[in-house]
Amino acid sequence: MARRIDILPVLIPCLLGTGAAWGQESGPGGSPPGWIGEVADIEALDRAVAPARAAGDWGQVVRGYQEALERAPTVLASEDGRLFVPLREICRRRIEALGPEALGKYRDLYDSLARALLAEGIEKRDPALLSRVAREYPCSSVAGEALERAGLLLLDRGSFAAGARALRASGRPGVEEALARVDLLLHREKMEESSPTANLLAPTVSPVWRISLSGLADQERYQRVFRGRTSELGLPFPRPIPAVVPFVYRDRAIFQVDDGRRLVFVGLVNETTASSDCEEWDQGRLDSLDRTDRFPFDRGFLLAWRIHGQYSAHSLSASGDRVFAVEGDHPLPYLELLSRRDRSDRALLAEHNRIAVRDLAHGGMLVATLGGHDASVRWVDGARFLAAPQTGQGLLLAPVQAGRDYHLYAFREDDLSFRWSTHLCSQENWRGGESLAEVPRQGSFLAVQADRAYWASDDGVVIAVDLSSGARAWIALSRDLPVEVRPEDRPAPEDLHPSPLVLAGSSIVFCHPPSQYVYCLDADTGRERWRHWCGIRELLLGESRGLVFVAGRGVTALSLGTGEVVWRTWDPVAVGRGVFAGDSLYLPGRLRGQEDAIFRIELATGRTLARTSTDREIELGNLVFTGRMILSAGPREVVALPTAALLAKKIAQIERRIEANPGDARALFERSELLLSRGDYDNALADLARAVEAAHPATDETDAAQRVGVFADFTWRAPATIEERLQLHLDLASALLDADRIEETLAIYDLVGEFYALRRYDLPNGKKIDLAEYLSWRSRILRKLLGKEE
Repeated sequence: MARRIDILPVLIPCLLGTGAAWGQESGPGGSPPGWIGEVADIEALDRAVAPARAAGDWGQVVRGYQEALERAPTVLASEDGRLFVPLREICRRRIEALGPEALGKYRDLYDSLARALLAEGIEKRDPALLSRVAREYPCSSVAGEALERAGLLLLDRGSFAAGARALRASGRPGVEEALARVDLLLHREKMEESSPTANLLAPTVSPVWRISLSGLADQERYQRVFRGRTSELGLPFPRPIPAVVPFVYRDRAIFQVDDGRRLVFVGLVNETTASSDCEEWDQGRLDSLDRTDRFPFDRGFLLAWRIHGQYSAHSLSASGDRVFAVEGDHPLPYLELLSRRDRSDRALLAEHNRIAVRDLAHGGMLVATLGGHDASVRWVDGARFLAAPQTGQGLLLAPVQAGRDYHLYAFREDDLSFRWSTHLCSQENWRGGESLAEVPRQGSFLAVQADRAYWASDDGVVIAVDLSSGARAWIALSRDLPVEVRPEDRPAPEDLHPSPLVLAGSSIVFCHPPSQYVYCLDADTGRERWRHWCGIRELLLGESRGLVFVAGRGVTALSLGTGEVVWRTWDPVAVGRGVFAGDSLYLPGRLRGQEDAIFRIELATGRTLARTSTDREIELGNLVFTGRMILSAGPREVVALPTAALLAKKIAQIERRIEANPGDARALFERSELLLSRGDYDNALADLARAVEAAHPATDETDAAQRVGVFADFTWRAPATIEERLQLHLDLASALLDADRIEETLAIYDLVGEFYALRRYDLPNGKKIDLAEYLSWRSRILRKLLGKEE
């Protein structure tokens, strides 16, 4: 036994190795060979202490585990090949599982050291020293007390998430009250924002302004994909969800063109006046873009992501008066496409991109850059930024890809000086030999909460990084992509909808499209709490009021705590990402055979409370509320739609013009459009009639066609469903007939017969009509009155 004791310290260094060596000794299916870097072989450690354990020499057993965690305090290890945590966590569980005799021996050996460190932490009121007690002596009798004291100190200093993590890890009795207080503090603002609200949108809306993105190569791709597939399948527009979400910051919508060279700022119509320091900040105005057809993206013209109330990803972010944009001559999706096709211009892959820092207070002026050939930073070879940086703990954090390796770089937020970098993981064939190269790569996502950053790849890997040291706190991965998938069964790129991480209290929710699952992990430990199968055309919308929402063919609400289905609806088909406001979800969607609309869905029950229609030619995309408008962005265009508050404000302004000049035809026409948007059909038609009469007074029958043309243009432009437009035309015809304006009434019926399908309709007023029969006998009577009957 003495001989074995002597060689035990020699064996411990051999327990550390690469993931490749570790994976060779794993069970069926294999483990990530080399993808994670240096890991600890916990099985080798168990074998090293096995002789001492068999002899009942608990002192040597606990010394072996303690020496291992002291030699490798930040190295990760795994018991199941799926969740990787610091070695000390596994050593702690091993020692506790040995029984009370071994635990007592551990405390005889190390309690004195732990108590000395605890006393120093108490004296200095230093949470870091107190946390060291549990980190360095995890099985000591004072580890729980140290974590509890550290957690309470962090709470007092306003570090609620870190304090709650320490309290939960302490396992001490009586911490529930403190955790409940933390939960209330963390969610107070969200609770205030989630108070019941009225509908923010009118029944119908017309754009305040719109920016067309037509003429791009991506448009051809977009149209070819979803138009062709939906026409073949006869499906209600299962078109790809656009990868375009407006980035809204300080009353401006900020976009980035697809060549990554230029930012575009659009001032929003709001209570405040947009800055005039830059011409591109004029309201709804967009200068010419440098358009190009070189980049055949699968989705989305713009590269900016913004999920309402969550975290931005991809190429734009902001902090203070600064906006951060990933810029480069050749965007990464294009380079990956070249690499897969083995093009001769693969040398482009060696080029660097950069993060441009621009000052919003000075016209978007470039003030600094990160990346490129900056010699002051220890860059890895071929480093390219995957996303714009996130901020936390005074740091600027940016994910970087270099070849097949992922890294996280940290800079000081104030002066942009380099702090640290961490290797996250590598792209490897780690699922039992299954190559991930054919799974469409959609990028990576980074989110920051309190003292940790969370990074997720499109391969289903989630990594937590401590911001104070840059060390990886844990790594979790999914294993649900089938090992053998026929090429014809692989999801098409337009069927996969990757979603940014959703951080909700102590939970992380993310969607892994290739496996078709939504996962929920414990943010503290990385352990899986639940999973829910969602299908390939589903997308993760976010979390609100303790529910996680997934949309696709309908909407599903899952319990954040258990993952169970709370309610499910089977319509509408989502055509973009929605937003949460008050007690509702506003989701862009479509019903079978109808045009795009925004559906207001009650969060608690799934009931559709309201439906807002838009102009028939508008294809809605991802939504963001800002001020008194809602922005919709898709591959075709960016559209600004008014909220109900903005409509009320505009109507009040127009009414003052009408009071000053009752015969102002333009003002009457504008008010009629707005009244129609609010669903006030009667007053809208009355205003329209007054406007047409003021602009084109009725003198003889020759004016009928011109006047009907004005009405027709108005009703076709009005944002409404087919049934609502038909009712408007028929109501207008009835009003004209009551005024003995037979010629105009007949012209309306001719127009309806030309542009509407002659079938049965269920009108909004509750009437059901057979349009062919209705028009036939009414037109015949009117022609007879005019002496025109054939």
